[in-house]
Amino acid sequence: MSIKVREGFVAVRLALVVWSLSPVFLVWAIRGSSMISQLWLWAGASLATIGPALIYLGSISLAKKSGTGGNLEQLTVKRLTDRREHLLSYLFPLLLSVWSLDFKTHRELIAFFVVIGFTGIAFWHLQLIYVNIWFAIAGYRSVQVERASDQAHTLRPIILLTRNGRLCENTQINALRITNNLYLDQTE
Repeated sequence: MSIKVREGFVAVRLALVVWSLSPVFLVWAIRGSSMISQLWLWAGASLATIGPALIYLGSISLAKKSGTGGNLEQLTVKRLTDRREHLLSYLFPLLLSVWSLDFKTHRELIAFFVVIGFTGIAFWHLQLIYVNIWFAIAGYRSVQVERASDQAHTLRPIILLTRNGRLCENTQINALRITNNLYLDQTE
């Protein structure tokens, strides 16, 4: 028996992976490099931060326009698990792994992009697109939610970005689908 899961939302998921890696580019721009001019470093850091944010906001806007046609769902929480610790487990190792690089040689530059590439692949494969410092700065926390059983959905858990600190079992949530695994709480 094989399980085939269609993920979809490739552009949005890719944008969220790049956006979650953008703090590394910002640190690199702040530290500078003798190989790359400050202008290019800041342009790259800005692009890695602002570009994915615009794609994310655009996906929210499209989901809101489509309304209840599949992107706005009312969920009943069966069980939830806080996933905020994933933020720490990604941020510190990622930043520390590139902090010691001086970017004075081509080898260090290649090593930097290899670390970023491996991290991006891991985020993509493990579906950690919700692990993003920008969500935390905006006041969102990420919780894994198992939905109450109904005919329309399998019981596959989803990640809900919410500002609601009092979420508990049997809570009704209006959630906006960003990707197949990532939802944004609209019940605020």
